[in-house]
Amino acid sequence: MILYLDMNNKVDYFLHKSFEPTYYQRRFENDLPKTPEEESTSQKTKRAFLIALPFLSLYRPFGSALSLSMGTLRFSTKMIEVLDADSLPDGAHKIMQLGLATLAVIGTLYNFTLGMMVTTGADFTYAFVACVEHLLQNEQKLAAEEFLQMISSLLYLGIMVYGSLEIIIASILLQAIVTFYQAYKEWDHERLPEALAKTIMGMVRLYQANGQYQMLKRRNELVKQYEDFVKRIEKGRDIDHLWDHPVIKGSIEGKTLEDANGVEYDFGDNVFGVGKQLVKGMNVNFMEKDGKVYLQFKVGHVFRKKLEEMVSEMRKAKGRDFQDLLGIFGSRVKGIDVSEKKGDIGDFLKFAKEYDIHLQGLGHIRFGASEEVHTLHTRVTVEMDKGVNFYNFHEALAFMELDDALRMSAKEDFERMKLGHLFHLFSPREATLFVREEDYYDLPLDQFKEEILKRSPKMNGVFEKWLDRISFRETLPGKMRLTLDGLGEEIEKAGAWGLTAGLMGAWTQKELQERIASILKMGMISSESRNNAGIGRPGLSWGADYLSGGADSVFTQMVSDKNTSFKDFAYDSNARIHFSPKVFETGTYQYHSDNYGTRKINDWWSWWGGGYLERPEPFDFIDGERAQFRGHHEVMIKDRIPPEWITGISVKNEALKKSLLDYFRENDVVQKDANGNETILGKLVDQFIWVGSEIHKEQFA
Repeated sequence: MILYLDMNNKVDYFLHKSFEPTYYQRRFENDLPKTPEEESTSQKTKRAFLIALPFLSLYRPFGSALSLSMGTLRFSTKMIEVLDADSLPDGAHKIMQLGLATLAVIGTLYNFTLGMMVTTGADFTYAFVACVEHLLQNEQKLAAEEFLQMISSLLYLGIMVYGSLEIIIASILLQAIVTFYQAYKEWDHERLPEALAKTIMGMVRLYQANGQYQMLKRRNELVKQYEDFVKRIEKGRDIDHLWDHPVIKGSIEGKTLEDANGVEYDFGDNVFGVGKQLVKGMNVNFMEKDGKVYLQFKVGHVFRKKLEEMVSEMRKAKGRDFQDLLGIFGSRVKGIDVSEKKGDIGDFLKFAKEYDIHLQGLGHIRFGASEEVHTLHTRVTVEMDKGVNFYNFHEALAFMELDDALRMSAKEDFERMKLGHLFHLFSPREATLFVREEDYYDLPLDQFKEEILKRSPKMNGVFEKWLDRISFRETLPGKMRLTLDGLGEEIEKAGAWGLTAGLMGAWTQKELQERIASILKMGMISSESRNNAGIGRPGLSWGADYLSGGADSVFTQMVSDKNTSFKDFAYDSNARIHFSPKVFETGTYQYHSDNYGTRKINDWWSWWGGGYLERPEPFDFIDGERAQFRGHHEVMIKDRIPPEWITGISVKNEALKKSLLDYFRENDVVQKDANGNETILGKLVDQFIWVGSEIHKEQFA
């Protein structure tokens, strides 16, 4: 992916934290070679250059070209001085100056601000050496002038480090003082053109200082009015936590899954263990499309509400105020536009809207504006402009208080996540209500656990049994989810043999063959993940699951020891996939009726079975289905069921089994074991493909 090609260069880190000065400062006399004191042609040319260059530098678009050309000239000058050195100490000093000039040119080629930092540092070094030499020769006035130049260089560096208006004003005023003093000296030496030029330049500096003073007053006025926005702009440069980020270190690689036809689908680069309390599941996805980089993750309802409030604040703010704020605080954002656009989920939900916050110069931040489209509602997508590096991701996110999305999670965050995961599994109603409160994220860990036990005392036994049995398992390439080790065995003891899913949406035999073979190679994938990866294969609930919030999950049904035939299940299909009870270990939510996998508390289509608050916990669900089987029930599995948990297939007749086997053999789905027997996913073919609708426990083993 293009995103990571320039990530290892730590120079980007320093550049992100630096500020580009509002005016150009350079000691041009250090760029030009020494000339004879007499009025030679070279001396006159040098004088003309020194008069003109400061005025040319006032036109900011000339900045890069001027820095590069003068830097190259300085390099040539210092190279000649090294070659002309007549003593070892003098030669060493000249070599040091040549090294600084070389760094300045290289820095300017890479970035204008970096080049200015190196050049200003070199000017400080030259002034320091000259000051010491003048003091040793008892030339106090010349030493004082060089000392002022040293302070001027330090202030200019301070502008690039802090971006403070106070430092800018102090720097410009000092430049004005130095320039007026130099004008006085030129007048005293009867160099009238130089005296006049420096006098005018001193007046220009005073004019610039006044402009910065007016900006200072404007800043103080805006800070009072937009305090929260100012804090968010300033947070954009707080990037120390990104120094050793896994993406910066280049350990993230694009991963794909391959279907039956050998077509690879890119699921992006999933980074786990980031986002702290902000990102649900601590999974952030990077994706490249059409040369642009996208960052995608989901947030909880508390953070989603804050995003809505920020959009409202931005719409109320005056555009001119924002423009001034961004400019005064040196943001890379050049302007802000807030609009609503059609959600990027295909044409099946044309009414689905997303807020689009356009941060000019960086990119876009989008999240759902249609509350009824639950899957979009809590999903955040960041689209970065071409050429914007990883650190700029942070500035864009910080402006919307989403910067924690790139922050590595701490041990306490993982512990809170584990407690919350168990809470959602075994006390779903209480957990669903609590997660919509700020205390869920803000309470210290020990108080958080106490609050859970207060709301659901039975969780004490759950924590004792399962808290030390939590691990992490991959659901999509690089995407991790909490897993309860051994839960599958407990589920099986409770009477659940496994899970099953009818294969819907395949209308021809060839399409059915391709679909099953692809599932055996890639796993069974949620519609949201398929859509993001560009797999255009609809299922039964395509589109409706975006409304309900079930689009990020795989729809399955439970098979228990009370079931004898797949004909009792609501969804009739020519082929049905079997899954191990271990699938339960990644965490599920379930309903006794067909609720479209709703994640809504109050859902108009689930009035007969209850909304998300009323969903049962796994063991109560199993007991309920064993006591009274409902053919429309559903069990939702996050993201994907990987191939290793697929235990078999049931098909309607022998002819379909034969055609499937022929297709599987052609597409390397069928393998041979050490004895030459044909196998699929490690099981003998006849133990993997079952004919008929009868249910046997062996189908899920």
